[in-house]
Amino acid sequence: MPSQQAKGSAGYVYLISTVAAVGGLLFGFDIAVIAGAIPFLNRHFALTAGELGVAVSAVACGCMLGASVAGFISDRIGRKKVLIMAAVLFVLSSLGTALPGAVWAFTLARFISGIAIGFASPVSPVYIAEVAPARIRGRLVTLNQLAITFGMLVAYAIGWGLASCGSPAWRDDYAWRWMFASGVLPSSLFLVALFFVPESPRWLAKRGQFDKARAILASVDGAEHAQREMREIQDAISHEEASLGQLFRQPFVMPMIIGILVQVFSQACGLQAVTQYCPKLLLDLGFQSESSAMLGMVLVGVVLFGSTIATMFVIDKLGRRVLLLASSAGVILALLLFAVEFQFHVFSNTLVLLIVLFSVVAYAIGIGPCSWLIISEIFPTRVRGRATSICTFSNWVTDFVILLIFPKLQEWSQVGTFLVFAGITLALMLVLARLTPETKGKTLEEIEAHWRQ
Repeated sequence: MPSQQAKGSAGYVYLISTVAAVGGLLFGFDIAVIAGAIPFLNRHFALTAGELGVAVSAVACGCMLGASVAGFISDRIGRKKVLIMAAVLFVLSSLGTALPGAVWAFTLARFISGIAIGFASPVSPVYIAEVAPARIRGRLVTLNQLAITFGMLVAYAIGWGLASCGSPAWRDDYAWRWMFASGVLPSSLFLVALFFVPESPRWLAKRGQFDKARAILASVDGAEHAQREMREIQDAISHEEASLGQLFRQPFVMPMIIGILVQVFSQACGLQAVTQYCPKLLLDLGFQSESSAMLGMVLVGVVLFGSTIATMFVIDKLGRRVLLLASSAGVILALLLFAVEFQFHVFSNTLVLLIVLFSVVAYAIGIGPCSWLIISEIFPTRVRGRATSICTFSNWVTDFVILLIFPKLQEWSQVGTFLVFAGITLALMLVLARLTPETKGKTLEEIEAHWRQ
């Protein structure tokens, strides 16, 4: 347990937030690693479009299960213990996806990977939000999104590197196995590091462990901050009910609607499908070789990572709402340009890649990070884990549907696929523009008080 300090330590809060964000890194890695493996899996298992959709979407199906219980468990046993459970599953799934001899075994291992992601995806940002001071909370929670994009970049780079190794027969039989096996090391490091970080101070306060909570808050931002935060936390807890039913009554029904919509938005806009099917999409758009498509995939990862870094430094200044709406407009434009290219084939490969990169930048400056940040902020402490679990469940239901039907949608109409995504994005953008409040600079207890008022 960290000692109470007069001034606290910014380095300490960044350190424990970084450890929690490794859950995001593994989330991004496990989501994205399939992109580089798809060409080899297709040939190794001779997959149909339907079988490919099932294999890719199995992870989202597992995410639904994990997310549906993660928040409830974290409210009962703590955020840290749930992250430890996720780390164990990440290790097991990395081994499981590397070793199977049949497609059903691979799909099962991807399902287990999804459970791990379902645990980590709501709990990592909630843990960071509950530790971080209000003035830098946006930046620190966005650190989790940065870790997700870094995990995706690492997965893309490993996929590209292994796609260039050995003979074609070796790549079809073994390259994809090493792509998945490379996740064992970061999963193991995450598991070990979690034993050296504290529990969430707000969760400890909810359980009546006020001295421990105060000590952690003091180590983060000093004794004066700890006293002030503890008074606000205790006041907030005194106004809360223990029942989940409060989430579906005033005044918290509106945060639930916003949380569910913003999570659905992050998937229904179609950009996650673009990143997970990236090499296939680039080949469909005119790239001539798997090697060039894989390189394009790596560039997507680099731009996604860089854009998220930039977002970290402006999200606490510009606010969540502004970035969310600007991001939405950019994504709609990119989706329309995809539809134009599939219809008329007027763009060069270089311009096609630039459009893909633009779509990634548009997503990374708002929809990506804000969807996780908003749900980590808008719910009361006592039910924050359960509320974010419900919201995250809606995310993974949407992701499962999108990934499952994306290959079939493209068989139906490549132009129509992106027009449908553009229409959905526009509709959700207009609804969220009306409903979503600005939360920058406010403590979690001030946000909760806003809903009570």
